[in-house]
Amino acid sequence: MDEIHCHSDRDQISFGQVLASSGLQLAPDTEQRGVGWELRDRVYVTSDNEPMLHISKRSCHWYYRSFARCVAPHNRVEDNVNRGASSRMEGRDHHSSSSRTEIVDASGLRVAVIIAGTLQSYMLQSTIDNLIYPMVHTDDAIVDYYVSLTTTETNNSDVRRRISNYQNLMIQPDPIFLDKKTGLLKDPSLIEELIRVQIANAEASVGELILQDAIDIDSDALLTARRKMALTAYPNDDPDLRFPTTLDTTTGSDEMIGQHQQHTMTVNSNRKLISLYQAIQTLWERAVTREEEEGFKYDFVIFLRDDALWQSEFKLRPFTTHGDVFVLSCDTRDDAMDDIIELNDDILIARRGSADVFGNYYSKLFDLDVKKWDGSTGCTSEVLLKWVTEREHVEVKRIPQNEIPFQRSVNIKLPDGSCKQCFHKYCHSRSNTLLLDNVRIEECADIE
Repeated sequence: MDEIHCHSDRDQISFGQVLASSGLQLAPDTEQRGVGWELRDRVYVTSDNEPMLHISKRSCHWYYRSFARCVAPHNRVEDNVNRGASSRMEGRDHHSSSSRTEIVDASGLRVAVIIAGTLQSYMLQSTIDNLIYPMVHTDDAIVDYYVSLTTTETNNSDVRRRISNYQNLMIQPDPIFLDKKTGLLKDPSLIEELIRVQIANAEASVGELILQDAIDIDSDALLTARRKMALTAYPNDDPDLRFPTTLDTTTGSDEMIGQHQQHTMTVNSNRKLISLYQAIQTLWERAVTREEEEGFKYDFVIFLRDDALWQSEFKLRPFTTHGDVFVLSCDTRDDAMDDIIELNDDILIARRGSADVFGNYYSKLFDLDVKKWDGSTGCTSEVLLKWVTEREHVEVKRIPQNEIPFQRSVNIKLPDGSCKQCFHKYCHSRSNTLLLDNVRIEECADIE
């Protein structure tokens, strides 16, 4: 009573006192004792089991700016949203890579989509239209969207090398972030609100949305230790030259690119990968926390590049009957992939039992002894992925493009101020290729 008499805003104290003295008790069916049970919805009842009080789960608090996760779309009630949560999980170990139980359809499956990258490269509109919306409305899946973007403009030399026809190339974000009156959105709060509205309109939920100027990789303890080791072994080289990827030394210096420039490109590429993997791991930790707080497990987790431009609707159903981890087959692309030592890392569709491998990919890289790698042909991110999946005994299935219909793309700002999209890293599948007869988008290297 002293708190109330002093006009304190600490209503939590008086509320707790009233609840404690009310004689109410937790409803028998909500009295859970698993991990995170105290963070979920709770219903208090009288001695006659009459419900009197409902306390929403912590994640519904306004602080988390994700009220959409507390509203059931299309009048879905909680037991329908979590449909099959008990029946599907019976006999399935979601922490084991052996979770390959057949599922007849995608209805009611929970899917996490995880994207990390830069606002400059981010493709939102096609992801909404052709990935998220079809999963929600056609497959009847429950989709949570996790995204981490840096807002500082980058040189993006990797893309520029593929679009050599353009001088003074201007790369800009998805046109959805362009306002007709004010131009490109700059205010992070407006960008965040736009993303949240788009996800809500697709009737999916935002699991986490991180916008920041840049990712501070230099303060990471694991990377600091790795850099010290590198400087000890190679005192005259940049400590990021050989981690996580290494340079191809089979031909020495490229005729068109000097060795110094090759080293610089490798260092920059490694720092981008480190930032990418760090961001993915942060998002994955948030996804796991949400599972624990709300008492469910995702059935599938989709790890996707930020510059994926979807050309047609994605269908989740074909992936529910067999397989464990799915990647794109780019077996006839221009820079031919060696299927024996490489896996395409543009997208990873993983069942929950294998998702931890890729969610915690950043930490796992530090357990690898890079010196054991044959180094003669270089160690790319695609070689690393193959190496890690084999070490973790993950069964991977290569999928043709017509089942994962996107291309990695870029928005080019033309001299007249208009925007042109082109494929900067074109994937070709030998069988069931992606048909683009009605798509007027060309490869960046072919633009006049």
